This record gives sequence, structure tokens and C-alpha cells, in this order.
Amino acid sequence: MSDKLNAVVEAAATDPFKFDELVTTWNHVFETESLAAVTPELDRAVDTALMAINSAEDSDVIGPRLRQLLNAMPHSSFAVRADGIVTAMNEMAMGRLDFDPGDHVDTIGYALDRAEPLGEVIRRALDPRNNTGGEVALHKAVHLDTDRSATLAVIPSTDGDEGVRSALVFIIDPVWRADVAALMMRAYQLTEAEAEVLAAFLEGYDLREIAAMRERSPATVRTQFQTIMNKAGASSQAELMRNTLAISQFFQDVEPVAQVASHPYRKRFDLLGAGGRGIDVTLAGDLSGRLIVYIPDTTQCLFPAAVEARFHAAGLCVASLCRPGCGRTDPPAAGQDYNACLAADIRTLQNQLGSDRAVLWAHNTSSTFAYAVGGLIPDHLSRIVIQSTLVPAPFFDATKVRSPWVAALMRAIHKSPGMYRLVIRAAIRAWKAMGTRRLFAMQLRGHEPDVTTATTAENVAEFDHAVRTCLAQGFDYAVVAFDHAMRDWSDWVHACPVPIELIQGHHDGISNIETARAFAAAFPKKLTLTEIPDGGYLTILTHTDIVLECLGRAAAPKATEPALRPVAPA
Repeated sequence: MSDKLNAVVEAAATDPFKFDELVTTWNHVFETESLAAVTPELDRAVDTALMAINSAEDSDVIGPRLRQLLNAMPHSSFAVRADGIVTAMNEMAMGRLDFDPGDHVDTIGYALDRAEPLGEVIRRALDPRNNTGGEVALHKAVHLDTDRSATLAVIPSTDGDEGVRSALVFIIDPVWRADVAALMMRAYQLTEAEAEVLAAFLEGYDLREIAAMRERSPATVRTQFQTIMNKAGASSQAELMRNTLAISQFFQDVEPVAQVASHPYRKRFDLLGAGGRGIDVTLAGDLSGRLIVYIPDTTQCLFPAAVEARFHAAGLCVASLCRPGCGRTDPPAAGQDYNACLAADIRTLQNQLGSDRAVLWAHNTSSTFAYAVGGLIPDHLSRIVIQSTLVPAPFFDATKVRSPWVAALMRAIHKSPGMYRLVIRAAIRAWKAMGTRRLFAMQLRGHEPDVTTATTAENVAEFDHAVRTCLAQGFDYAVVAFDHAMRDWSDWVHACPVPIELIQGHHDGISNIETARAFAAAFPKKLTLTEIPDGGYLTILTHTDIVLECLGRAAAPKATEPALRPVAPA
């Protein structure tokens, strides 16, 4: 067994950005070495790594206070550790910059005025020997593609929650937002002159430059600046910048209102089940249309506004129902079977909406639940539609899967249960840390249309929401889907009397088309397969027409079946 594999296993326990190297190395061992047995050394390394990950599962790569500060800033902002790896970004940075958590800060696309690498600036700023009290370091920079000037502010920060030293970097636009400046003036009760000095400081100018711009003496500007700091309750430049930029949280607070306005065909609410059980549901499309019950997975929980509008036009009401232990849905009761709990939640939803029968829709890792639920409440389901289906273990073939992550799972499940658990938990932790855009670029790189689709701003926002939803109550319930997926659940297929339609793209890097064909051929009376020759993994986004046609056909009403009753206001 390769010594490199042992070393990578140890590294993956503490650094979520080592995940790709972990699965690549593990797969390489299978492809190049005769792996007859897992060595004791690897078992020990895996056990140690699992303990480390378990102890850190509920913590973030950066602490919550530093993340809150990032999200409060009106500029593109990100946290960087001493080796130059970006560990977190705010939404503005995600939308404007072509890099992700896990990338090196020198790839952000800006050149400093002295041609010094930004990574070296940050390394020096985080060196305790250079600590000068946390003052802001301002660096003039130019964007390499647009030649647009900007100022990069670097603030050394110790996150008090975890004691982790990071540099907070934000890119200051050439013109400070007037609405934020006016808000700061009111908040700190500044004079007009003081507000102008503060705005200039936040645009990246130092006090000497501000004095020259305002044609005042440096002593006058220093006095004004000290008055500003006193009014803001700040003891240093870094604290002043933090306090001032945190005021922009006001603008973040309107985001929920903007979300509602941008999703006119979406409604979120909680159902109350037996015994006071809470069930998290979001409806999209025509709220009085034919009911489609969707089981979210870590990829897709909700849908972009354009897709929701298509649901509405097709007369479909898509109800995304969070699985037990995900989102705000309560976990199963003690001793309750997981699949039985999910089936009961679906019936609660149908009762609330006045629907005796519905179409059950699932995607990839949630597909196993659809097969199981179909055998538990068949009289309440008219059809099951599954995109990018997983297959029972006997149909697995790791050599036909392009996703390094999925191939690693398939290879680990029989050779090393410990490595299997490690790959799952390290993957979810890495997903949470680096975000969907970077992870999808790694896992879907075999099909460029999927990668392009997965990296648009609106889709990234929905994918990241899906991950947060699945992890809302911890890792354990997110792992349930993977534990289901990798076992032999052929019995669930045999026990399901509901007709099942599979939708599969030929270029799906997660679920191979040949495997899907073999699976469908093994159950000819239960499964039908709709193939999309130029489709990949994200067919609901790239081939919406085909998916809607399948869902609409499955949801076609019978003569005796009424439409949904309108949903009561939440």
C-alpha cells in the first residue's frame, strides 16, 4: 500500500481541500496496484482521520464570527490562511470572481502595484513577528483582464471561536456606495467632512493621501480620523473598518424579501404531522396543479426561478419535501424505520393538499428512498420518476464511472469499510467548505455542459442551499442517503408495484448509461428508461423540456381524480 495514500488520509482529516487528492490517490491504488488487502497501517490512519473528522463535523473551516463578518461586507471578501488557500468567500465574491474556496489566493486575477504575490503579502501579515496590532494593509491593484483599478485591504484576524489565524481580504470598488456612506454618517453622527474622510479611507486611501486630496494638513485629517474612531467606538483602523462595514448588514437583511420577489412561483411552509412532528416543505409551480412530490438530495433541493415558472406553465405543483433529519424536518422517532417515517411524511403532505395520489420524483442519491417508499405506500403513488438513478450494489462498475468520488466509494465499500466512511464524510465536509461550484467542476469535469450549468450564479446558489439543507441537523442524516445507495437494495425494487420511469443522460458522470440500461433490463416489468443522448447529470436544468414531459405524462389526471385544493396561506 502506498505511503502516499496513508499521508493523504491523514491530511484529509484536517484539510477539507485535500478531498480531491484523497479520492484520486485511492482510485490510483486500485488502477495501478494489486490491492489484495488493506494494510493495518492504512486502517490505523483511516481510524485516526475519522475520529478527527467526527470531532470537527459541526465546526466550519473558519469560525462563525469571521464568516458573519465576511457576509456583512458590501465588497467581494474572502478569508485566506497562511499558505494562501482561500477558506471562505461572501456571496458577492462568489458572483464576481472566478475562483472558489480551496483555490490559491494568487489566482484571484489582480496584480498588486509592486508585482508582489498576494499570497506572500498574506503570509507576512499572518506571521506573529510582523504583528503590528491588526492594522489594515492597503494595496493598490489592477484587474488583469479589465485593467480596472481597485484597492485590496488585508486585515490579520484571529477568530476567537476557533483560534484560527486568517487574513480577511476584501476588494474595494473605486467608488464607495453612496447609500452605505449616508447610512454610516447617520449611524456614527458624523459631520459631512468626517463622512468624506471615512469614505475616502474605505475607498483605500491612507491619511496622507486623504489630506492631499482634501487640501488639508495631515494633522487636521489625523484629528478628524481620531474623532471618527471615537464616534465609531474603534480602537484601531482594523476595528474601525470592521465596525463600519458591518453596518452594511442592513442591506443583507433585505435579501429574504428579494428572494420572495424573484421566485413568484415558490411557497415555503411547515407541516404538522402526528405527535407534533414538523415537516419542511416548499411548493413550486402551479400551487393548485397536479402534485409532484420531490425528494431533495445534496445536489438539488429547490429549483431556479425559470424552472419554477416552467412548472407553473405545465400545471404542475412540485412539493420539495425534506427528508427526516434534513432542513427543518424532524428526525425519525426513536426506533422508527427511516423509510417508513419518510412515507408517513409524504402521506401527511398529500392529506394537507387533498391529493390521494401523486407522482414521486427523485434525483440520484435520493432515488433509493423512492424505490423504498413505493413499496410502502403504493396506493398513494401513480408513478415514480427518477433522474440519474443509482443502482443496487450488484450493478456497480467503478470502471464505468467518471466521477472520482463515486468511483472511490464503489471501490472502498467492499475493501475497506473505514475508507468508505471516510470518503463519504470527507466529501460532505469538503462540499460544505469549498462550495458546489468547485466540487462540481472536479466531479463533473467529463461533461462540459454540466460544468458550465453548475457554475452559473443562480444554479450555484440553489446547489449550495441543497447542501446546507442536507447538513442542517448534522452529518448523520446526510450520510443516510449514501449508506442506502451503496448497498444491495434490489429487494426494494422487487417490492415496489408502482411504475417507475428512469431519465438518464448518456454523459452522466455519476450514473453511467450502460449501468442504467442493465438495471432497467433486469426489471423489464417495473422500469422504463428514457435516454437523453446529449444529456449529463443535471438534466432538469439542461433538458427541462424532456424532464417536464416525463413528469407531465406521469401526472396526467384520471377522469375520477380531482385537482389539488388551493393551498391555505402559511
